Amino acid sequence: MDRAKVSVIVPAYNCESYIGATLGSLLAQTLQGVQIICVDDCSTDKTPEIIAQKARQNENIVFIRLPQNRGVACARNEGLKHASAEFIMFCDGDDQYHEDMFRQMYEAMLSSGADLAAAQAEVRYDIPATDELKKADEKYFALKYSGMRRVSEGLFHKIDAHCTNKIFKKSIIDEYQISFPEGLLYEDLYFTMAYLAASKNMFFLKRPLYFYYRRKGSIMSKTFEDGRTAIDHIFIMFRLYDFLDRISAVRKYSGLFPKLFLSYYNLAVRFSPKDARQKIWQTSRDFIIERGLLKKFRNSLRIKSIYENRPNLTFAEKIFSAKNSWDLKYKIITIFGLGIKVRRNLKK
Repeated sequence: MDRAKVSVIVPAYNCESYIGATLGSLLAQTLQGVQIICVDDCSTDKTPEIIAQKARQNENIVFIRLPQNRGVACARNEGLKHASAEFIMFCDGDDQYHEDMFRQMYEAMLSSGADLAAAQAEVRYDIPATDELKKADEKYFALKYSGMRRVSEGLFHKIDAHCTNKIFKKSIIDEYQISFPEGLLYEDLYFTMAYLAASKNMFFLKRPLYFYYRRKGSIMSKTFEDGRTAIDHIFIMFRLYDFLDRISAVRKYSGLFPKLFLSYYNLAVRFSPKDARQKIWQTSRDFIIERGLLKKFRNSLRIKSIYENRPNLTFAEKIFSAKNSWDLKYKIITIFGLGIKVRRNLKK
């Protein structure tokens, strides 16, 4: 086939009951010229046989089988190595696309010139779901904007971190060497946030084009039920900081990173067993020391609260604080988030 317009990467592991429908939704798209890269993560069921059969019948399917199970991050990274199109999308092996998703996402990128575009995700339930869960999903996946938006700190807090309802430029992925962190869960969080930090603008399509199925044993279910995976959130934050540092964007996002760090630190502590919480704090504190974050984020109560093992700021601390600068030359007074620096009178 000629060069594809869009490459979609499909990681698959033991999803024999769903992969046929997933690939069927991708093959039934209205847009022509799509490269489908299906990466089997060493499944032990009939998933690879189903993919192989589809690949024999459709020349636009690239089938890759990993020799050992290495996780979804590795599978997606392997798929990125084989992607040939200008634009990249992702679809999990047990989810589905609306038949017009490729066309609408592709045309949105071309017409807007955006670095990134997102569509609405529609959650479908394969498990009993409470009204509380449905409301939480609706709130999380609801697009807060429509049309073009400039990337700003506020945007990071108002988009979901999933990569599967979005379309990316391969040129940006390659230029900034963005990949999924292998060996960690919540790899979408890092990839999406890192890519957004490297982007200038984003386009929003308020249309339900991605069908996300909640099933038993999902990563989010493990976070809330088991809790021992929640610590990976702080490791994702470590990776994100190092990425911002590598692209010289720490100062640009000096207000954003402490907020994200504290938010995911609190999440990790909240959902981890009690015997793991000391490790979360000690690991975070070591990272703060090694990277010199107290000095780099001098006015950040959030970084300091993690360092001192006080993740939950009091109401008074949120609206007012007074402290010395790291070099003791100034008194820093913060009122409702506005920092005022006053030179101290030091006796000689």
